[in-house]
Amino acid sequence: MVAVEVRRLAQSAASASSEVKALIEQSANEVKGGSKLVAEAADRLSAVLEAARENSSLIVGIADASRSQASSIEEVNTAMRQLDESTQHNAALVEQTNAAIEQTEAQAAELDRIVEVFTISDGSERSPVLARTPAPTYRVDGNAALATDLEEFEADE
Repeated sequence: MVAVEVRRLAQSAASASSEVKALIEQSANEVKGGSKLVAEAADRLSAVLEAARENSSLIVGIADASRSQASSIEEVNTAMRQLDESTQHNAALVEQTNAAIEQTEAQAAELDRIVEVFTISDGSERSPVLARTPAPTYRVDGNAALATDLEEFEADE
């Protein structure tokens, strides 16, 4: 009986040893699989980190482009304000020009009215205006007429 018990214990120990061996091999395989998964996770994390760096670089580029666009928009706004001011100035000049044209037209009409009293002859007869003696010339001393010339002028009136 002792031998049977020893045999049974030996078989039990061998069976337990086989089970332990199988569990160790299974654990080794799972550790190997876990190590592979950890390596894959590390690779994926590295890829995510690289993508995050690229995104950061792109965001910096977008921010720079946005600043540049804001500066350009400000320049366009300044140019538009200057254009608006020039347009308003030009409109004022056009109004002044139109007023001057109207004044000139009024003066031309007045001149036409004044000139209507004169007649032009074909040369065979002299109009009363053309028959007049030519206007006297005045001696000047600088820009002022001499007093004797002024007396003559006042006498002609």
